[in-house]
Amino acid sequence: MDEFREVCRYHSGLENKIDSLCEKIDDRDRNYHERDIANKEAIKVAFNNSERASEKTEQALKEYKTASNEWRDTVKDLVSKMITRPDVERELKTLENQIADLREYRSKVEGRAVEKTEVRAQSNWSTGLMVVALLSLMSLVLTVINMVMHM
Repeated sequence: MDEFREVCRYHSGLENKIDSLCEKIDDRDRNYHERDIANKEAIKVAFNNSERASEKTEQALKEYKTASNEWRDTVKDLVSKMITRPDVERELKTLENQIADLREYRSKVEGRAVEKTEVRAQSNWSTGLMVVALLSLMSLVLTVINMVMHM
């Protein structure tokens, strides 16, 4: 019987240890279960937040695309109304030719004006010389008449 008491003493401590271990296991199981529930809730919240963020991102992307398309259309309108480089070069060439023609015409007009002035001046000199020659001739004739009459 002593042996039995000794085994029972040994077993009586074991039951306490087993009960203690069972309590620890139950506590840990409860903690893991609570963590699992908390993790599931956190995952749900994170998923909902990511869905809302995704919706906001999609909305922002739509707004960006709309604004970008409007900007693109505005740029297309501006570009379609702008003159191209070849057109500008062609117009500049035309203007340069017209300016050259105007300069040539002005030179001709100025040349004619100078020529007219020179012709008038020459004509005036010629007329003046003829008048002087005529007056000199008349003076000579009158002098000769005057000498003939006084002789």
